[in-house]
Amino acid sequence: MPRTGHHLALCTAVIAILATTVSAQQPAPARTEKWEVSVHLTGLISTNPSGGTFTPPPGDRSLPLATGGSGPRTSSWFFADGAKLLNDVNAQLGIGPRVTPLDDTLGAFIVGTPNTMAVGFAVARLLSSRLTAEVTLDYSPTGIRAKDSVSGAVSATRTTFANAMRLQLDAGPETFPPPLTTSSGVRPGTGGQLLTIGALRFALTPTRRVTPFVVGGAGLASRFGELPTAGVKGNYSTFFGLSECACRLNETDDLQIRVAVPSSIFVGMVGLGLDYQPTVTFWRGRAENSSRWGIRVEARVYLGFTESETFIDTRPSSVTGPPPEALPDYPFSGVFVLGASPATQFSNDPPVTGFESSLSGQPLTNFRVFEGRGMRPRVAITTGLFVKF
Repeated sequence: MPRTGHHLALCTAVIAILATTVSAQQPAPARTEKWEVSVHLTGLISTNPSGGTFTPPPGDRSLPLATGGSGPRTSSWFFADGAKLLNDVNAQLGIGPRVTPLDDTLGAFIVGTPNTMAVGFAVARLLSSRLTAEVTLDYSPTGIRAKDSVSGAVSATRTTFANAMRLQLDAGPETFPPPLTTSSGVRPGTGGQLLTIGALRFALTPTRRVTPFVVGGAGLASRFGELPTAGVKGNYSTFFGLSECACRLNETDDLQIRVAVPSSIFVGMVGLGLDYQPTVTFWRGRAENSSRWGIRVEARVYLGFTESETFIDTRPSSVTGPPPEALPDYPFSGVFVLGASPATQFSNDPPVTGFESSLSGQPLTNFRVFEGRGMRPRVAITTGLFVKF
């Protein structure tokens, strides 16, 4: 290119830069846009409450013992008095394994809101040069879920129960090594959450390119989908008293856990952020601040009180009567007691023996073992695009 061409190109570039600078320094025209729509992506960081009230079932020491006196009866070996009874008797018998009770899990919040992502949109209306009213809707596919610790707790209770009960029954009179079948599971929950917020946004400066703002408001956090559930089940079956009878013992302990939380909670919100509206250069070389679209980065804190209740069902059961392989006229009913104070009692046919097993407590239905309430703060980091019109 000739030298003249180089100079022409350089001059043209300098003029364009100066024109851009002068244009940027001119007073911005008055805003005429009154409405705004935006879409955004949000990262939600949650802190779940702790504490609450644990209410175990009332103790029951009305079980007549074949050795005389009375002892405790229970509807489950997996927590509270039932687990304590099993462990105390094992201690008396010099048996090492102990069941890990579910008391700590049942006595705390077993559900929470995990960290997750959300997508949303907002519609806003300009009220003054700096004040804007907006309504925001955010959807998160991850709602109320069972805490990670719940799965480990029910698994530990299932495993330790099998070891503790197997060795305790093995200490009975002429017993076969008792086969035990156990199972446990946690359904973590399904569904998500909707966050609907009405807010006021106040611009801290009139700058059109970079505008810091504060925002505050309130609304509802609503959940949908199934809530978490959990369960532990154990069955033990053995024969005892073999020199005197074909006494079969077959008992099942079934514990089911579920929660109740409100479908919606009221939340307050405060936050701050920045609006950035980049300079747009048109094809004729003219440049000005855009008043139509921009990028928004925002941090919000949502505060709301949440409640949680934990309910349990216990379903103790046993198989009575002669086993299929019992010989005619051969005794098949019996009872034995292990330990002294306290003691566990196992009876395979109460109508005949006149004694019930320790696992004969009143079944519990919809029994509330925990009630908790606390603040659940959530931090939201949002980035998105907005358009004014």
